[in-house]
Amino acid sequence: MKDRLPPNDPAMERAVLGCILQNPSVADECASRFKVGAEVFFDLRHKRLYQVLVGMREQNIPIDSATVFSTLSRAQILNEVGGVAYLSGHVDDAVASNFEFYADALSECYMLRQASSACVSAVADVYDNQASADEVIIGIETKLASIRESRGTDDIVSAHKAANLLGDHLEVRYKLEGAKSGIVTGLHSFDAITDGLQYGELSIIGARPSQGKTALATTIVHRACICDGLPTLFITLEMSIAALCRRILSRHCRFGMKELKSGRFSGSDFGQFSAFNIKLANSPLYFMDSVGGNNVSRIVACIRRAVKSNGIKLVVVDYLQKIHASGKHEKRTYEVAEVSTALKAVAVELGVAMLALAQLNREPEKDKKRLPRISDLADSSQIERDADLISLLHRNTAENFGRDAWLIVAKQRDGEIGNCKLHFEGKYASFENSGPEENE
Repeated sequence: MKDRLPPNDPAMERAVLGCILQNPSVADECASRFKVGAEVFFDLRHKRLYQVLVGMREQNIPIDSATVFSTLSRAQILNEVGGVAYLSGHVDDAVASNFEFYADALSECYMLRQASSACVSAVADVYDNQASADEVIIGIETKLASIRESRGTDDIVSAHKAANLLGDHLEVRYKLEGAKSGIVTGLHSFDAITDGLQYGELSIIGARPSQGKTALATTIVHRACICDGLPTLFITLEMSIAALCRRILSRHCRFGMKELKSGRFSGSDFGQFSAFNIKLANSPLYFMDSVGGNNVSRIVACIRRAVKSNGIKLVVVDYLQKIHASGKHEKRTYEVAEVSTALKAVAVELGVAMLALAQLNREPEKDKKRLPRISDLADSSQIERDADLISLLHRNTAENFGRDAWLIVAKQRDGEIGNCKLHFEGKYASFENSGPEENE
């Protein structure tokens, strides 16, 4: 193993350079595909020549045999890139129409080198006793995910391709025949405005403490997972798993939270508790207990594993500002911004519906009559930019025992905004529809 070179393909590297020499506009396509630039080349001669060709293109210097030899000679690096005979061979080795094949082969070798390097680095940490097993595994997963994301793709999409994408989208919507395109929450007015929680999007529910963020989350999880069987991952950073399950039990069995907490129930009640336990045990509900605190890299790695092994479709995070960033940041706002961006990125990458609860600042408390606004989201305006959907939960606890609630859809990237009237059942720590049921 020590004598073997990292993955590379000299013939493909020569062929890509040959395509640029034959058709200089290929250099622009390379810039789009190779996000890492010259690093995609393994041979130092090829790497150096690519840098020169890209530089010539940027300076509007024509690229042909004469200008390339002249540029290399003036820079005194002609021999460094292999000499005249070696350069001439690049053109002979390439067929311009096969550029995409050559470029894909180069990208594949580069990604294999990066993956190999990540594993070697992890092994070194193990032998140096610089990291725990969890840290090593999470580090590898994070690096591999970053490598995947860096795979070069063409940034330009033609109108013809865009029209095909639109046609495919409309056909999918037509086949739904009026059904929701996203995950049904069971809150009819909310589902009517949003068409459900959408896959590949980051949805935020913001509220002040004690307004019912977690109760709303367990209400949605009960409908989506326990009732509809949708594979769900609940990442809890504030409550224990037992407490969350107790809330879901209370809603499902319509048994008071107060009685459950105090143990004031009879032996006959155990029949329905047992039936719920069987239903819960057979449901595709998974938890990540992070009450002790967790960084965003660990959480994102957990989401990836859960999606791969359990087919997770809905991820609920309680709550966003409790997650720590991977590194140190000068300001808290920068840390929250990193977390928000990471959650949005993994939602898009894996195609899951990401529902994150978030804390609001104290502004709504200064004026009890004022409804919360997007600007009340605590710690970072980046949450506003990343989120596809932002809903703000409000209950006036001084009126009607806090039973009347509003879920304000304050931002929807692909739809309308509006206010949804809900009813809070404190006895069961859950939310119900306030008005007559609408078609789902």
